[in-house]
Amino acid sequence: MSALAGVRVLELGTGIGASFCTKLLGQLGAHVVKVTPPRPKPEAVTEEAALRERAEYVYLDAGKEAIECGLDTDAFLDEVHACDLLVHGLDPATGDAAAGLRAEYESLRRVKPDLIYVALTPFGTTGAQPRGRGAISTPRR
Repeated sequence: MSALAGVRVLELGTGIGASFCTKLLGQLGAHVVKVTPPRPKPEAVTEEAALRERAEYVYLDAGKEAIECGLDTDAFLDEVHACDLLVHGLDPATGDAAAGLRAEYESLRRVKPDLIYVALTPFGTTGAQPRGRGAISTPRR
């Protein structure tokens, strides 16, 4: 029996941090569900759609259940209600910040009072730079 067997994890965001974290949780036996926004029309390829095809994301998303739904939908709230743990790497410096998308902790705990909520942000959600962007910590050639 795996350490996290029976635990359902919901992953939000496009960052590597949340994807890596939930990959590790999945390797420990958790059932990981990655929520992605609805795909754009084929002719309107976005930067996010291009990221989904990169090798590291193919690796990090292996073994995860993937669903497409907007964070402003009832389907998303149903997923929150069914999960034990939510991990998000939503970028506070851009338009996909948790606040305003029904994904901030205070809104979600009304749906699931015992929800474990993990926000992977560069500088936290309060304080001097709550909307600060992090830097890539791995040197690239």
